[in-house]
Amino acid sequence: MVEAENRDFSDKPLSGVPSFIILGCSSTPEFGFKNISDAQIHGSVNLPDDVTRNAGGSSGGAAALVSSGISPLAPASDGGGSIQSSLTKTVRDTARLLYHMQTCQMKSPFILPKLSKVSLEQPFRPLKIAFSTVSPIGGKVSESAIKATKKGIRVLENLGHHVYEISDQPLNEIEVMQSYYIMNSVETAAMSDGIEGALGRSMTLEDMELMTWAIFQSGQKIPAKVYSKILAQWDLYSYQMAVFHEGYDILLTPTVADMAPKHGRFALSESLQNQLKQIADFDWPKQQELIWAMFADILDWTPFTQQANLTGQPSISLPIYRNADGLSLGVQLTAAKGREDLLLLLAKQMEERSIFN
Repeated sequence: MVEAENRDFSDKPLSGVPSFIILGCSSTPEFGFKNISDAQIHGSVNLPDDVTRNAGGSSGGAAALVSSGISPLAPASDGGGSIQSSLTKTVRDTARLLYHMQTCQMKSPFILPKLSKVSLEQPFRPLKIAFSTVSPIGGKVSESAIKATKKGIRVLENLGHHVYEISDQPLNEIEVMQSYYIMNSVETAAMSDGIEGALGRSMTLEDMELMTWAIFQSGQKIPAKVYSKILAQWDLYSYQMAVFHEGYDILLTPTVADMAPKHGRFALSESLQNQLKQIADFDWPKQQELIWAMFADILDWTPFTQQANLTGQPSISLPIYRNADGLSLGVQLTAAKGREDLLLLLAKQMEERSIFN
């Protein structure tokens, strides 16, 4: 729990007494590699509203704890999505956590100024907001996700903001995700070298889940020049998003394309599993085809969240809609790089209209 004396935007430093009481560790998928929490070592994480469904991920356990009311907030992380700081019940708690935990690291390759108390509280002008309910990778978007977005649009327009539908996506998301899988493969191979050094032996499939094994093996053959090209492309993607935000303050999309999935919905076929077990025998382009196939169905479910993380933009998901079965679905708001203040001010404004579940 946040201590009482630190429940405001005071610039005084945090006291020496711990600000949080840690309740425990929650479950995630292995290494946070996917958006379904079903790690073999601990089992699946249930959605509090329907235990036949999965709470998602990477920080599915943390999300379930907050959603069920066990904890008012939890830290979260995600390898390929937009969660980088916290899961909370209120926008106020998100803003205060960011304010007190932020830092400016001069040694960082990308330096952002710290947010001030004034920037998180000041009034702001009507915003120009773009929206899309089309999957950027061409998959199906459910009627529930579209209804959630339309509800968000109505709220924003009633608040005086200007909302416009866009027909073209800011980025080629398929290309972006292909580049991400290459990067993740190389970084996993590098990480695994360190683990093998600590173990004093080479790792085998028996040491990890099949998904991790496939990513680990696919990073062994990717040429350095391909990896270098990928990193350069990410600079281009960040530039393209910066240009997009010169025309629009905020991008509004569904958070996910459908409701929380039933347990086992994304189980891999036996044929694909057999190919993944033998992935070391293939060249790197074929390996990447298998990686794409391994994540294809899951990516169809969450096609909207990755681009913010990969281009360095702040995003927030707001749970504004429930279907007839009482299942929640949110919308995602994304601002330009460094505009966390604008994002939080808008989210707070929407929250004050009591639209959250």
